[in-house]
Amino acid sequence: MKKFAVLLVLVLVSACSKSGYDFNFMPWRQEFIETWNAYDIEFFEQGPRYLKTETIVERNYPKNELLTAFKGYVAADEKTYKKDYYATEKLRVNEDGYLSTGSVPEKFKKGEQKAVLGVSKVDGEELFLVPSDIDTFVVLVKDDGSFYGKMGQIRYNKLIVLDADFHPYPQTLKLLPIATTNAEQTEPVTGFEIKYSGLKDGQAVLTYYDYTPGNTGKYEDFKFSTQSETIGEVKGVKFKIMGATDEKLDYMVVE
Repeated sequence: MKKFAVLLVLVLVSACSKSGYDFNFMPWRQEFIETWNAYDIEFFEQGPRYLKTETIVERNYPKNELLTAFKGYVAADEKTYKKDYYATEKLRVNEDGYLSTGSVPEKFKKGEQKAVLGVSKVDGEELFLVPSDIDTFVVLVKDDGSFYGKMGQIRYNKLIVLDADFHPYPQTLKLLPIATTNAEQTEPVTGFEIKYSGLKDGQAVLTYYDYTPGNTGKYEDFKFSTQSETIGEVKGVKFKIMGATDEKLDYMVVE
């Protein structure tokens, strides 16, 4: 019975083949063969790549200098920002030219910047994969910017190297690696202002305003003697009072 079943299957497959009917008896076979002869790809993150974050502190109060603040105006302020840096890796065309294999040429314009999809190692050599004008096809570029000499195609997330030779014209045509960096600065993540609020009960009043997110709108008064060279501190900022009226404050910020 088993022999008969096997014979029946063989007859059916043979009949489909002879009839000219395109019968895909094993649909996974083509994918298996192509990926077996393909190369792994390390895909790059598309778009800007994060590099680092810097903290920037802006202090608007020179130290050990005689300063004047009028009532309602800032005597000292400080803001802290975060600046994020990003880089984008691309390849730039060094001159006008094209790749040709006798069919439709792949054209390049001087100064044009090309994105890089990823990198693949072919016969021990790392190649950049640059998108072609034809969907799923890629131009293969060496580390020095010269061309590999063949085109590739991405199938099943693998690189398949095509048999046809592609020649650059002129021969000096290259895609040279470049990296552009840009920075994005945040709104202040912390900050404060210290304003002069005039005299109250014979004392000079400095008002501290906190601009840290979540604390915006909070303030606190600090009172100091108007006697010359009185030293007082507001949240870590030291003031030397040189003279005070209700209209203005003469002072120094000291260490």
